Amino acid sequence: MVADAEKYRAEDEKDEKVAGKIDIDDKKKLEDVIKEAITWLENNQETVKKEYEQKQKSFEETANPIMMKLYG
Repeated sequence: MVADAEKYRAEDEKDEKVAGKIDIDDKKKLEDVIKEAITWLENNQETVKKEYEQKQKSFEETANPIMMKLYG
């Protein structure tokens, strides 16, 4: 258990470093679009593939520019 805790602590520290590089407004946008996507997925599990692809594209339009700034 201790080894697992150490492993996850290192991952958490890595995530914190990345999170610290994201602008507060961008972080809020990402959180909002993620919550929206989760809610949509929970309520639309029987939808057609095309609708999933449209939602994915919408999500990517928000997330990709933020991720490009992070890694750019």
